Amino acid sequence: AHFNGQYSPAGAVLRYLSALQAGDSAQAWSLIELAPPAIHPDATLLSQKALAASLDASRPAYPGLTIENPAYSGSSATVNVSYARGSATRQLQLNLVQTSERRLFLYPVWKVVITPALLSVTLPAGSTGDSVDGQSVTLAAGKVQTIAVFPLVHRLQILGGGLIQGLAQSVDATNTGTSTVTVPTSAKLSASGADATRVAVRAALTACAAKLDLQPQDCPQSST
Repeated sequence: AHFNGQYSPAGAVLRYLSALQAGDSAQAWSLIELAPPAIHPDATLLSQKALAASLDASRPAYPGLTIENPAYSGSSATVNVSYARGSATRQLQLNLVQTSERRLFLYPVWKVVITPALLSVTLPAGSTGDSVDGQSVTLAAGKVQTIAVFPLVHRLQILGGGLIQGLAQSVDATNTGTSTVTVPTSAKLSASGADATRVAVRAALTACAAKLDLQPQDCPQSST
């Protein structure tokens, strides 16, 4: 009975979540089967190295973990788990697949099927790039793009440029299903950017004030 529980779908889920909580990316990686993303992403961070970086940036915790009995469907299984998140209870549904491997020549090996989460990011104009969990990601500025990541909490950083500040934030993608997580990336001016803006506005207003037209183009004043 002990071995049966250890090598059951519920046992695989327990080992997987325990590995994540311990920051053991090698163990967690050995227990998963990656599913393709729901859509083709512009960038992908789904390697063992990416998993290790994610766990280094933010390690999950599962206090009060409860694992329900699995529901079987042929060589697939579904396991529902719950755990405490503050004063609330969080639910997760994990799908598993039975592989052709065997433990002790008898027990089938179950792996947790991981469907990647998708982060939707729009880099502000003037940004010099971005990173997820310290890993550089190449994205074009000024348009919506997606990054496929593990369904965990990630640390996303927008790198500043000469006129805008950088921005770092935590993004929770642990329970998104097939939804895309939109990452807010509002840009703020840096000190040099604010100075350059003031100089440009002052010069524009001075030029407009010197015009004699009743309705000068690209100026705030007009008269009939």
